[in-house]
Amino acid sequence: MSTGWIKVHRCLADHDLWLSEPFTRAQAWVDLLLLANHQEGQIRRRGVRITVKRGQVGYSQEGLALRWKWSKGKVIRFLTELKNDDRISTETELKNVAITALITITNYGQYQGNSTEDSTENKLKTVPKTILKTVLKTVLKTVPEQECKEGKEVKKLKTLSSSGDEVPEIKVDFFLTKKKRKLSGERLKSFNLFWDAFSYKSGKAEAADSWLDIPSMTGALVCKIVAAATVEAKQRADLLIRGSTPKMAQGWITARRWEDEVAGEPKPAAFSPVTKQESERLQRVMAENE
Repeated sequence: MSTGWIKVHRCLADHDLWLSEPFTRAQAWVDLLLLANHQEGQIRRRGVRITVKRGQVGYSQEGLALRWKWSKGKVIRFLTELKNDDRISTETELKNVAITALITITNYGQYQGNSTEDSTENKLKTVPKTILKTVLKTVLKTVPEQECKEGKEVKKLKTLSSSGDEVPEIKVDFFLTKKKRKLSGERLKSFNLFWDAFSYKSGKAEAADSWLDIPSMTGALVCKIVAAATVEAKQRADLLIRGSTPKMAQGWITARRWEDEVAGEPKPAAFSPVTKQESERLQRVMAENE
């Protein structure tokens, strides 16, 4: 498995799973490849514009230490090792006393070159269209969802042949919970109905975890939960006026508050007839206050 290469999208470099723990040495190396410019650009350091060429990383040692959750000394030792192995080179730019160290990936084109991609596309053009479409259809059905920041997975394939036939985009919606679980499909649709009805926009990720923990979700149960959430939303204003703290969605779901006895609208108090003496007393009080 030491030949060939795979494509890794740069959005991985900003993903919570990628940045949540101190980096390993291998992860730090891959991170440098992700951070390297794929084309020439500029950065600013202390107001001075610095040109960063293709294959260069415009991060300081302090910035890498913060990103990798390492000490600065460990970063320096790691970069020195990569330098000794001829994997990187470093250079320092001095402009108007603003010093910037640039890391250059050695043979960057080997990691981000287009030769393999181009040759693969050329080979695809020689495969009969009917066979290729069948293979692509099978692959698209079996590829698992990939996590991205926006909560959508988008797979887009290039033109299959010179005739211009394309495989359309496939979008899969999901919501990432606090525990990094995916809420999708019918369970996501029902959760969105509840969230809109509950109308207390706080703690959504935690509430989504509680929603996933409901063992079985039927249409009748969703209707019952949404109806109870609507009542809860109507009563929330009175709670706030009285200075009480309203129930968060997570706690409301975990406590299964939709199972509370709710009689619907409040019933009017039972009618109690007023005696003649009480009527006369009320009339006197009203006359005195006129």
